[in-house]
Amino acid sequence: MTTKKRNIVENNSNTLDLFNLMIENSPILILRDKVDATITYINKSVEKFFNVDRKDIIGKKWLSDISQKQKEGIKKKLKEAAENLTSFQNTVSYKLKNDETKFIKWITTPLVDDEGKFLNEFQAFGIDVTDKKYYQEQLGQTQEYLSLFFKQSLYGFFIMEADEPIEWSDNCNKENSLRKFYHNLKLTKVNKAFLDQYNAKENEVVGLSPADFFVHNYNYGLEVCKKILDAEYITLITDERKFNGKQMWVEAQYFLIKNENSLVTGLFGIQSDVTEKVNLENELKENEFIFRNSFDNNPFPIWIYDIDSTEILAVNKAAIEHYGYSKSEFLKMKLHDLNTPDTFPLLENTLKNLRINIDQKTSTNWKHVKKDGTVIDVEIHAQSLPYKKRRARINLIIDLTETLRIQHSLKESEESYKGLFNSISDAIYIQDKNGVFLNVNNGAEKMYGYNKDEFIGRTPLFLSAPGRNDFEHVINCINETYSTGKTNVFEFWGLRKNGEVFPKDVTINKTKYFGQDVIIAVARDITERKNFEAFLETSEENFKSIFNQFHEAIIIHDFDGKILEANEKISQLYGYSLNEIKNISIYDISSDINMQQIRLKKIWQKVKTGEKLNFGWVAKKKNGETFDVEVSLQKNFWSGNEVVFAFINDITEKKKIEKELQDTEESYIGLFNSITDFIFILNVDGIIVDVNNSVISTLNTTKDEIINHSISSISVSNKNNFAEILNKINHTYYTATPSNFEFWIQKKDGGEILSEVKLTQTKYKDKTVVIALARDITEKDNYQQQLKESEKLLSSLYENASIGIFRSTLNGEILFANPALVKMFGYESFDEFKNIKVQEQFYIDKELRKKYIDELMEKKQLNGVEYDLYKKDKSIITVREHSRIIKNEKGEFEYIEGTLEDITDKRKAEIALRKSESYLKELNATKDKFFSIIAHDLRSPFQGLLGISSILVDEEMDQSEKEFYFKRLQQGIKNLHALIEDLLTWSRVQRGVLEYYPEKSNLKFDIEDVLNVMNELAVKKNINLTSEIEDQLICSYDKYMINTVLRNLISNAIKFTPSFGSISVNAYKSENEIIVTVKDSGVGITKEDIQKIFRLDTPFTRRGTDDEPGTGLGLILCQEFIKKHNSKLWVESEVNKGSTFSFSLPLNLNE
Repeated sequence: MTTKKRNIVENNSNTLDLFNLMIENSPILILRDKVDATITYINKSVEKFFNVDRKDIIGKKWLSDISQKQKEGIKKKLKEAAENLTSFQNTVSYKLKNDETKFIKWITTPLVDDEGKFLNEFQAFGIDVTDKKYYQEQLGQTQEYLSLFFKQSLYGFFIMEADEPIEWSDNCNKENSLRKFYHNLKLTKVNKAFLDQYNAKENEVVGLSPADFFVHNYNYGLEVCKKILDAEYITLITDERKFNGKQMWVEAQYFLIKNENSLVTGLFGIQSDVTEKVNLENELKENEFIFRNSFDNNPFPIWIYDIDSTEILAVNKAAIEHYGYSKSEFLKMKLHDLNTPDTFPLLENTLKNLRINIDQKTSTNWKHVKKDGTVIDVEIHAQSLPYKKRRARINLIIDLTETLRIQHSLKESEESYKGLFNSISDAIYIQDKNGVFLNVNNGAEKMYGYNKDEFIGRTPLFLSAPGRNDFEHVINCINETYSTGKTNVFEFWGLRKNGEVFPKDVTINKTKYFGQDVIIAVARDITERKNFEAFLETSEENFKSIFNQFHEAIIIHDFDGKILEANEKISQLYGYSLNEIKNISIYDISSDINMQQIRLKKIWQKVKTGEKLNFGWVAKKKNGETFDVEVSLQKNFWSGNEVVFAFINDITEKKKIEKELQDTEESYIGLFNSITDFIFILNVDGIIVDVNNSVISTLNTTKDEIINHSISSISVSNKNNFAEILNKINHTYYTATPSNFEFWIQKKDGGEILSEVKLTQTKYKDKTVVIALARDITEKDNYQQQLKESEKLLSSLYENASIGIFRSTLNGEILFANPALVKMFGYESFDEFKNIKVQEQFYIDKELRKKYIDELMEKKQLNGVEYDLYKKDKSIITVREHSRIIKNEKGEFEYIEGTLEDITDKRKAEIALRKSESYLKELNATKDKFFSIIAHDLRSPFQGLLGISSILVDEEMDQSEKEFYFKRLQQGIKNLHALIEDLLTWSRVQRGVLEYYPEKSNLKFDIEDVLNVMNELAVKKNINLTSEIEDQLICSYDKYMINTVLRNLISNAIKFTPSFGSISVNAYKSENEIIVTVKDSGVGITKEDIQKIFRLDTPFTRRGTDDEPGTGLGLILCQEFIKKHNSKLWVESEVNKGSTFSFSLPLNLNE
């Protein structure tokens, strides 16, 4: 704490002591009470005035005996003041212990904290207004007290007065009044603290206008002034400037000053310099904006959660869109709601470790569940983050679902392809345009006796039997198929690894293999067929004995297509019996006969010349099903005739593998290029073998520019350790162990990308390679940098917060305290602070902590609890505590966490504000203490009294005469008193100060109460007083007013009804109202006089049948009271027959 700040605290403490002393010894009556009127404090003046001991008063609701109506009125005003946070004035009549009646005028104000929240307590200032002279003496003494405080306070006090008063109400032109008031306001009085705040002298500021202080334009000052006028009492923070030109922020409480006519004459204010506070708040808002902008606009889903409760505290737009929950739904969730049940045990264990080591950064894979039930694979990058005084972590989520799906599909496709590729019994070769072998299946290895590695990279020449093949013809076929896509079939003599020579039929087609055009060759060993042909040439007689044992399907037909002979393999292949097949032609087992006839005739013409032909064909079974076959034709002799020998092989499976191969290739290429991550296929030296389209498009390059170049060619200089990267590539290549690293990629246009690379070993074109899957994490890295800055900033703010932050155990052991808390209590370091015994060294009331701990354990949190504590030097400060219980995942208590704010200075300001407000409002209300008395209404009664008193003084008379005049004098005084009471009541009604308190009740009970009282008067005159009242007359009405009306009407009926007359009181419901009537058999009223009885300007009074007096105001008051209820009072009368007075009350009157 700086010397300057320490001095402020000490001086404010002195000011508080002075102010408390002034309150305790003030001549003003001062008390504090709750909303329910329970008294919590009284000063010495209250004790003396009411002759009470404060310990007997604290906790009770009333200082002394007051009427029920006053109690109800005070409770209602307290309730309204608590709801609206407004002050109010009222005068209360008290009957003291000596039976003396005193009138106290109270000004009551709700107490609020620095955030404007009601503290459930009022402070009231009272002055005895029973005696005018004594009242003025009190005002004088109070002014001396306030003047002393005005001078010594560290808060800036000022008074501004206008040259002309203004009206400020809904009936005036507020715009004109505002401008007039603003222009005419001048500073007339300030204290030393005010001058210190502005670095000014008194002669420099007195006479200045508000515009001389505000930094902003003219309209800014007008707006501030209008707020003050509208509120009458308001707290504002304004942007102003000191006299040295520096800007400062001022927090001020303004009060309007009004004259006796309720016109505004000026302002009174109490202010303090809050520049440091406002600058800190603005800095916080700016940093919060930077963090929030980065948070909300990040493309990755992000949320912040409480590490202890796992509640989601904040969530960005990307998370809302990706997971399908609304923001409000997210903020009601916990982490478990987003995880699959099978991950709960792992989640609990992870959270447990994080609560111990909250600051660790983690990168983990999880399964999450979206709102629609979809389960997704995610990668979570997390770190700790202080958030709204809670232990929190922030999660950045990357959805891996699509990437894993594509990887899985690639793997399945590759496995499916390999399975089919190797399941074919024929030999299959994949060759480039030059005939070089790229891959072979198991059938090729079995056919030649070589393994796959011995094939790869060589041409068919090394498989050719010397001198047996036209190799030029073979190359021409490959070139023709590669360039045109035409299918070629030829015979090839092969040389096995063991030196054995054998014949085979070869069919070649063009296809795709890992993105490039290739030749796929399918070869079948035809040794058996060749042996059969040789056998035919040498031993036709033995043909039939082995014909049916031949593994290939064979048909012998003439050159017109008629089938002459077939072996059993044909029967299995086509579904015909041998007898059936000899009765049909080649056309019957071929699809699309018309086309086949034309083609077959051309083929047979070539065969007839001795040419051997191989070609593909679409055959048709007996059941009509078609299938693919490969046919070899050659001319031979059968029974001395030229015939065609047709060797037929079902190539359906071969066709299927060719189709699968092409589909797999296309699928692989599609998947390979659809992945948004970068894919590099590398050899052991880090040379790029292939890349996907994402690499090409993002780096703005071509495949030719990147393939066959080292991965270092796209590395950002000085940002990658290439030797380490190459070691990782070699390690993965030789051990098949995955590796990870970060890699900076250089784009062609000079841009840089930070990527996260995962290395895995695989096969590519049957060669071992390393696949590098790289993900662009540039945004993520930037975001993490921003998070680090935000975390650093928030941590700094946490450490430099102006309020104290703590964690402690139930027994008071301090686990953590920020610097502000350590300094607040006057300690030098946390090491010193943590060793104190909280209950013994802090608490003034040793039982108070136990009470708060019990309440905290019950409610789980405390909000805004205020109490006094000792500092290290045993000085006392007032603090406001907000705290809560922190539990672990098992629901067990871990520690108490909370904040302590030193509100000592704020309490001083609060008390100063209340007292200043009382002073100002008392000044304004000085001339309102008495009602206006209408002189001519009192003159006549006084003349009579003066006459009687003169007779008593001047005339000699005997005792009986004196008694006569004394009775007349007494009656005159009673009449005068009744007149004054009525005049005062009427005046209160007219000025709107008579409180109107409607409440729901049964009118029947109030009518009966009045009848019980009035019955005694009726009995004295021998008048029969009866009533007929319905039971349920429930409505809302002011009991005092309606009881007054009933008493007046029944009293008048008794007064003007002769002895032995009758009066009836009736009450009943009629539609939406209640009707009450008072009917008498009295003297009645003339039509002319009926017009006068409700008018004050034409007073009408007369005496009763027994000479009873009247004031003439009773019915006028009745009419005013009924009008308050939005109802009416009327009369029907006939001279010498009686009168009926009636009034109504609405059933639905709102309270």
